[in-house]
Amino acid sequence: MEFINDYLVITLNIIALIFSILTYSKYFDTPLKQLPILLLYASLTEILGMLIKTNENFSIVFAKGFTHYNIAIYNVYDICIYLCYLFIYFQILKKHKKIAKQGAILFAVVSIFNLWAQDFLLSPQIFAMFTGSFFLSLCAILYLKQLIKSKHKRTLYYNLSFWFSIGILVFYPIYPIMAFIDVFFGRSVFLSLKLIEVFHISLCSMHLLLIIGFIKMRHLKAFLT
Repeated sequence: MEFINDYLVITLNIIALIFSILTYSKYFDTPLKQLPILLLYASLTEILGMLIKTNENFSIVFAKGFTHYNIAIYNVYDICIYLCYLFIYFQILKKHKKIAKQGAILFAVVSIFNLWAQDFLLSPQIFAMFTGSFFLSLCAILYLKQLIKSKHKRTLYYNLSFWFSIGILVFYPIYPIMAFIDVFFGRSVFLSLKLIEVFHISLCSMHLLLIIGFIKMRHLKAFLT
């Protein structure tokens, strides 16, 4: 079942990537212009992660018993994604840019500390994940509040950044919590609570919301002015 869910995540990621390219002319001059690159990176990370997990010929950890560990590539991915997304919010937030900037700085500092607290190759970077997710979710909430109060509140459904932010709030608030349970309570507890299903559902929902945003969007720059 987990194998099937992994394929579903990759498929939705690639579909989102395709739509991001097809609709690029509508947002190429906005802060969200980096989405195709980030979605391509996400797709390649998921594919590489599956290859490492299922194929013994692919490995980044050579210690006996850990050759199937793919956590390191996701740790690198998380650092890049948190910083890029916070930079997007730094650009599109009007009154709360400082929160996005301070969040990115604090996240970078905690990520460096986390290198000593947990093995980067073998364990999710829990402290960094909580920090990044907190500020990213906070920025998404502040941006949605900004949209609701703006002159464009009646056209939210045509705004890509609206769907992007909703997707952030569907996945990132629970992402570090699930990782924390997996690391500190064990995989057996994680699976018994069916959190793997929760993880895949929330991740797929985030991709679906982004796909909906690409389909329904109008030219985004109009919504950012």
